[in-house]
Amino acid sequence: MLNREYADRLVQASAPGYRNRQPAYRALEFNRTARELTASGYDFFYVGSSYPPMAANRLSVSDTTNPVSREFEAMWIRMTAIVPAIRLTCRLTGCARNSSPFEAEDAGDTEARLATLSAYAKRAGPKFVMAHLLLPHGPFRFGPECEHRPAVWTVGAAAVSDSVARKLYVEQVQCTNRKLLSLVDEIQSASADSAVIILQADHGHGRFPGDMPRDLSDTSADQVRERFDVFAAYAGPGEIADSLAAQRTPVNVLRALFRVLWGFDEPPLEDLFYWSNTDRPLDLVPVVVE
Repeated sequence: MLNREYADRLVQASAPGYRNRQPAYRALEFNRTARELTASGYDFFYVGSSYPPMAANRLSVSDTTNPVSREFEAMWIRMTAIVPAIRLTCRLTGCARNSSPFEAEDAGDTEARLATLSAYAKRAGPKFVMAHLLLPHGPFRFGPECEHRPAVWTVGAAAVSDSVARKLYVEQVQCTNRKLLSLVDEIQSASADSAVIILQADHGHGRFPGDMPRDLSDTSADQVRERFDVFAAYAGPGEIADSLAAQRTPVNVLRALFRVLWGFDEPPLEDLFYWSNTDRPLDLVPVVVE
């Protein structure tokens, strides 16, 4: 989406094992949209999450990452031989496949990140403000009224049952809606409704064991549909929001924005859908989504 093209080059860079995520991480950080807007005079502010690949962005004009106690530790550990050793142990002992180290932010950290996002969005002058939020993704740490709760996981030794996870997920979605609607109101009030606001989820749930997608052959049609049922909402002046909402796939959203707002020659790409599993993330398998 941020590079306004499909991931063909990333796939080629990761072949033949398709396990190397580093080309994708680099494409996320040094994405085409941020580079072109900063070259055109926009300030770029990034607010990261505690998910290590999305924790910071070196193109940002300042370090907007709200420190979390073990973020650097978690990222460093992922660069060592510890994670492969843990995964090998899990294959031998049967522990959760997604049990590599990851320290998720707590509810207070998430609220601080949202406040940082709001502050940067209200700054004067042309700016591109981007944030990666874990909400409503697990672990679940908000109730329906946005009350804080200890993190509840769906993976690992302390994972809750599917019935409990469904209830907590709905409650965290309710809180996410409250927080995002409040954030949108703040931004629009400060910008006199001139801001373009894009809320874009990266994937639907899918209800996979351990939250991790499996081989397409091990996945039901309902899970495929749910995984591709991606939330998105747009706001902006004039007909911009309608132009963005008319796009079926995220790859075309920013292409439409650059075309409508700045007159770029970026026609929509063909709507294509690809499946990947956890073990071979860049082995992209074409699928048909109705």
